[in-house]
Amino acid sequence: MTHVLVVDSNPAAQNDVNRAMGLPPVGENYAAVLRALAPALQVTITAPYDGPGADPRGFDGVVFTGSSVDWTTDAPEAAPLAAVMRAAFAAGRPVLGSCNGLHLAASVLGGSS
Repeated sequence: MTHVLVVDSNPAAQNDVNRAMGLPPVGENYAAVLRALAPALQVTITAPYDGPGADPRGFDGVVFTGSSVDWTTDAPEAAPLAAVMRAAFAAGRPVLGSCNGLHLAASVLGGSS
């Protein structure tokens, strides 16, 4: 079975704002869509802004969600998220970046956002 790591690119405080508006956290929302598209897919969510992110080496692929943060992906505040992406690249895992995740990939690979 394919096991994908979904990296929630929002910190808990932003996900709490989403919940207050009746919206799920971005990582949960993304995982739900993946499960709906591929019911046999095993999905794990990690939130690096809220503590150590999961080690991407244990997964078949890694997806980085969009985000509502106020900083750019090359800012020091983005370091927890960037560390997980660097580890995914170093492990040779396929990586998909959605919105903020795509900007993060550009920053991690040497560009600027």
